[in-house]
Amino acid sequence: SRQSRLLCHDDQPQYTLTQPPNWRIVRNYRTSPKGLKYLMCFSASVSFATGSVLIVGGAFAIWKASNRNKRYLPISLIPVFAGIQQFMEGHVWMGLNGGDPHMVWWGTMGFLFFSWFIWPSWIPVAIYVLEPPQGRKRILLFFALAGTVLGLILYIPHLINPDWVSAGINNRSIAYED
Repeated sequence: SRQSRLLCHDDQPQYTLTQPPNWRIVRNYRTSPKGLKYLMCFSASVSFATGSVLIVGGAFAIWKASNRNKRYLPISLIPVFAGIQQFMEGHVWMGLNGGDPHMVWWGTMGFLFFSWFIWPSWIPVAIYVLEPPQGRKRILLFFALAGTVLGLILYIPHLINPDWVSAGINNRSIAYED
């Protein structure tokens, strides 16, 4: 068996593991010139950079949609929403690393707003707008309403009871618990 040192951006070993020949997590690391494998560490800076790229790409998509066909506007907003969600996660990272529970809670609730409310309702709405009038609009409207109701059922109780939600770092990523 081979051994790989998994390192973060600060080149400090996190742990050593024995890698079997059929180890499948090959997409999550990069190889250095010395042949060491580096596992990507997620952080606030990665979340903010990703959010920035998504928002800029979304702004371009919105511009294109507004010039070509306005029916594409709801779907062109998806990268912007994903970018805002990444900014929320960046604030969770900052709060966790800085020991600020208020920042963690606000960032977590912002992140979960997209996960629990926006995505289940917005995706069907965006597809509903794209669907031609004689198509499957009725079923898509049903999914949009169901996603909205589900999102409200999931999100509002956690918004009212802040102690129900927690976030922590688990294996160099954020674990959202309720």
